[in-house]
Amino acid sequence: MSIKKTVLNFNLKKTKEKMIARSGVAMFSEFLHSMHLPNIVNKIMPKTLSNSGFDAWDYIHTLLLTLYGGGEGISDTREIKRDKALREICNIPIVPSESAIGDWMRRMGDQSQEICIKKVNQKILMEIFRKKNIKEVTLINDPSVIISNKRDAKMTYKGHKGYRPAMIFIKELNMIALCEFRHGNDNGRRFEFFNEIFKIIPSDIKIKLVLMDSEFYDGKIFSLLMKKNIDFIIAVSKNSSVNKEINKISDAKWEKCKDEDGVSSNREVAETVHVMNSCPTPFRLVVLRWKNSKVSSGYCYHALATTIKKDSIQQIVSKYNSRACGENDIKELKNGFGMRKMPCGDFYANAIFFGIGVLCYNLFSAQKFLSMPKNFWKKTIKTIRWILVEIPGKVISTATETTLKIAVHNDKFEIFKYMRRKNYDLSIT
Repeated sequence: MSIKKTVLNFNLKKTKEKMIARSGVAMFSEFLHSMHLPNIVNKIMPKTLSNSGFDAWDYIHTLLLTLYGGGEGISDTREIKRDKALREICNIPIVPSESAIGDWMRRMGDQSQEICIKKVNQKILMEIFRKKNIKEVTLINDPSVIISNKRDAKMTYKGHKGYRPAMIFIKELNMIALCEFRHGNDNGRRFEFFNEIFKIIPSDIKIKLVLMDSEFYDGKIFSLLMKKNIDFIIAVSKNSSVNKEINKISDAKWEKCKDEDGVSSNREVAETVHVMNSCPTPFRLVVLRWKNSKVSSGYCYHALATTIKKDSIQQIVSKYNSRACGENDIKELKNGFGMRKMPCGDFYANAIFFGIGVLCYNLFSAQKFLSMPKNFWKKTIKTIRWILVEIPGKVISTATETTLKIAVHNDKFEIFKYMRRKNYDLSIT
């Protein structure tokens, strides 16, 4: 029996009307201006040496709109260049070419310019602290690897070439407070990197808790946090001394590990006290164990070092598990904003690109909190693109004004009006 092939019955024609496929990108551009980002960027980033050259904002603005709209690399900026209606709404008279953007990133390619991008990020972070009236924060570290076969990529601990950016997140804002683009084999400067966070977080904001991976199991970091009276839960890098303490825990001390709902898991938890040679102050050692499937009578162990005294061991485990939101933030950064791959063969050019990706991620988080209704705050960029960004619109220009007509139902139109009011309020504060 043959199956009859069918096609939809419609005509296809080309229009010269000024149409926009992604009206939500224009809303994001307006939000960037309401945060005074053009002035911040051009004040911090190096000036062009030519009167006819592009400013740093021209390059960064183009990349931000590309990444926000769903592009993943320099070549995708051509969609911004070709969209004359979007450029008119966003006040972008000329868009740098792909080669010009690549050349600019390579010219910026040294550590001092990466620091400039960090300063722009930090300036935005300060604005969010002020506008959201943040009083205390939780810091989360989670390592990440970007697989790459670029010529300067180094071998990572996972056995493939790539880069290994270090990042510290603010849990309450889902924003990246500190990042450093690194070679795949670079696992040093832990203390120096972490110590930078105290230059970023204002002194009047309390760091209530630090949750970190085992790579930050370092006596100098422990001593610094204890000196500043900051509680922490840090995964333990097990050595002979730690294993010796774990083996001393009697069977009577082990109890079933339960989740936040009180449901028991296949793991057990107990605690002891430990001290490091490089940090003479004792701390709690919360230990999880579970049956080793490869050995009939053995256990696997995972330990957490903490200075929290008032919480039970079950609560310590639960608080550390909340660190998983950092993993979700990394997924959003890499998959939602195109940071799972790098565009250049030059390390510092990639560092600039990654810094702009982090900036775009942070600005998106800021836009949700400051410009969107509360029911959008937990949505990912993928969902926001589906709901608010990929909206068709028509640009109508007269001698006195420019109008964007969007094809949406009333409820969604009210959301756009709400966002515009918020953007206006931000611009005058």
